[in-house]
Amino acid sequence: MGEREDRRQRAHDLLDARGIPWLESLPMIETEEEAVFRSVDDIVARFRCLLAVSWAAIHRDLPLAQVDIEHWQLVRSLSPDEQNFLLGKRNDDRDFINFSWRCEAIVPLIWAAGLHDDLYFPDQTLDLRSLRTFIHGVTPDKIAEAVQPSPAEILDQADLIYRLHWAVRQSGINGQPAPGGLNPGVVMERHHALNWLIGYDENADWDDVGTDT
Repeated sequence: MGEREDRRQRAHDLLDARGIPWLESLPMIETEEEAVFRSVDDIVARFRCLLAVSWAAIHRDLPLAQVDIEHWQLVRSLSPDEQNFLLGKRNDDRDFINFSWRCEAIVPLIWAAGLHDDLYFPDQTLDLRSLRTFIHGVTPDKIAEAVQPSPAEILDQADLIYRLHWAVRQSGINGQPAPGGLNPGVVMERHHALNWLIGYDENADWDDVGTDT
């Protein structure tokens, strides 16, 4: 088997072990040669933006984001959607909920930056207060000394979350709970982050990255 097939088989083995269904005909993702991986600087800026915005969204207090934005000088790193949200141009209940969930995308990003070695199974939500404390403790020296996962490891996780997301969506279509204790919101946000990490959708910007299944 080639790289793609080996990666898919590893994902299927893990899904089988957890009793999660999978679809044989689901396409295989990019190879290491095809993927366009984000730089560590881009990853760090992105998870800091996500922290600033999700923290403000959860507390329903948009000015709270300015603390992190000013601390890390994030103005130019915010996505257009994030900018509009913080300017009050997108602030109905659904927007606050959606941006609150964005904190879950931080987990694969700090893992990809080599700052956390545990990309735990997406069956639980994170403690944002603890994560905020952790991220505020990340110094330039820690970033420079971090050992990032290999491209193959990142693609393994991107392939796995892709297949987990299919299983979650299929269970929703069938009116059933998500299999394996998966948390649908966590799965979706991780899929978005991992697709961004590997340059999915022709290296699309953050707001435009798809999570097709």
